[in-house]
Amino acid sequence: MIDKYRVHEVAKDLSVSNKDVLNVLTKYYPDDQRKHMTALSDNELNLVFDHFTQKNSIKNLDDYFALASKK
Repeated sequence: MIDKYRVHEVAKDLSVSNKDVLNVLTKYYPDDQRKHMTALSDNELNLVFDHFTQKNSIKNLDDYFALASKK
């Protein structure tokens, strides 16, 4: 386990904004206030990774390679 993985680090690694990560966390943990420097627990990290993995999934590898060639 990583000692501290912060909201802003997760956002940077996933190429999304801090606000997007915070919105996902707020949706599932509405009572907890978080900021960009908040260290996330394993459960929170799993939730964020699952959300953005499902959101950014592709139908097949041809789509992935087509997208990569455009970049």
